[in-house]
Amino acid sequence: MESENLVFTRYLYIEKEVKQSLFISILNRNIQESLFWAFELYYSNYSQEEVVFEYIFDIYSTLFETNHPNLRNRFESYRSLWETSNQPIYFANIVATLCTRSYDLNTFCTTYFDVHGKQQPIQCPQFIVTLSREEINKYKQHDTSVLPRKMLKEKCVYKPNKSYNQLFGLKLPEFETIQKAYYHNWLYYASRMSLWDHRIRNYNGTIDDEKHEVRFEDNDDFENFYNKYGYEPDEQSDDVQSKIMGSSSSTIQYTIDEFCQKYNFTTETHTASATKNNENITISMNK
Repeated sequence: MESENLVFTRYLYIEKEVKQSLFISILNRNIQESLFWAFELYYSNYSQEEVVFEYIFDIYSTLFETNHPNLRNRFESYRSLWETSNQPIYFANIVATLCTRSYDLNTFCTTYFDVHGKQQPIQCPQFIVTLSREEINKYKQHDTSVLPRKMLKEKCVYKPNKSYNQLFGLKLPEFETIQKAYYHNWLYYASRMSLWDHRIRNYNGTIDDEKHEVRFEDNDDFENFYNKYGYEPDEQSDDVQSKIMGSSSSTIQYTIDEFCQKYNFTTETHTASATKNNENITISMNK
């Protein structure tokens, strides 16, 4: 597969894998990791953060609303407060609260995999989480205290979860194609996110889709841009590169049976290739 659908986020993760990792982190009830992936999406969608809210609301309506219908009004009020204040704390509170709630996979499994069954009870604390601004400060947009060439090492805390790529129909280029893009054209593939597009245009850059490159009007603009955002992905350690891109070795992929077992969903009917609609899993990667 070519790289037409390859998009790099704020810290040069693959966007679709960030969405998938957020989805799984919420199911795993891991608040810190969920916030990490949520803010990677939030800040990458500069001036378009509403699309990330929609993604979180899709997760809520598909997995959580059956058990917690009253949360919708609270979450809608958080979104309204965010719209008037532009404070990401309200977004963070929604994500963190979902991590404390029981989910029901019935709609998800039926819709996307034609798998029917019953969700087994899940013991959760059922909190309404209210975070402080200090608790989310580490996810802020641009940390000027970190040198650009050290940014990825400092900020890329988690590896994306690739174990569901096949099950969820995540279509990506071969590893060698991703690696080439990461080494030689990272800024072009990052420019497909509104954050990087905004940064590039602030320094009089133009995006050439035909040549898959970014050009600046003069050397001063080029130097000023890279002095601030030159993350030098090709110069990162193997550990950092592996954390962002993965590796050429295959990741073990979960089947639908293993997914259901892991998340306590007892199946009544399924087929061995239960993937009838997985190319359209809009609450995960392909939207």
